[in-house]
Amino acid sequence: MLNLELRYIWTEEYKHDYFYPIHIHDFYEMVYYPNGTGLLTADEKNFSVGEGNYAIIPPGIPHCETQYLGSKKFCIGFYCGSKIPLIYQKDPSGKINRVLNDMYKEHLNLQFNSRDFFSTKLNEMFVYINRYKANARQEKAITSNFEYIINTMEEKFNEKICFQDYAEQLNISYDYFRHKFKEITGFSPQEYIINKRLETAHDMLRTTNYSCTEISEKCGFSDSAQFSKMFREKYSMSPGQYRKI
Repeated sequence: MLNLELRYIWTEEYKHDYFYPIHIHDFYEMVYYPNGTGLLTADEKNFSVGEGNYAIIPPGIPHCETQYLGSKKFCIGFYCGSKIPLIYQKDPSGKINRVLNDMYKEHLNLQFNSRDFFSTKLNEMFVYINRYKANARQEKAITSNFEYIINTMEEKFNEKICFQDYAEQLNISYDYFRHKFKEITGFSPQEYIINKRLETAHDMLRTTNYSCTEISEKCGFSDSAQFSKMFREKYSMSPGQYRKI
């Protein structure tokens, strides 16, 4: 567990735009937006904050902040025995929001051992923060690997492709492969390859003298009938009609 001690916690909802000028602290400060939007500048970097966003600013880091109309913000100051870097993340599950609400309720009604309560809650909060950081690193690595796979698929777009093999190469299930692929590209793997084949064929019809059958073959279609059908569905005309334009 981290050696954490709460200095203050407060929350506010802004009825108009509000600007906090540049300042520094000798403790850590965290700002969390349950809703609304704002702009945080810390260590000469700008961070757009909105629903579920939070930032932790280390001691000695100059920062300023603008809250926009209708924003709500939690702000906590705390001491920590360990060094924590500048953090800017999202709270996708809302767990940090729940911890902050628990702490704020305790702040409004201090009881025996409230100090220990705050320390426990701060440590719980950092469990989620560190998990989010680990998940973000893993997600970044997966996305990077997907970019490599997508580049490979584009180079081999006219070959027979087994998407299951790519999923196994990434050590993930095929269902997750399809989900993540569409999240990144906007298309399913099959749609992506078909579009690549059709776009290449479209260019070849315009820039080469290959026959439609030859283009169909070079672009990886099973036969010219499939090529013609898919081309018409995408471009509302047959390959032959397009070539005459």
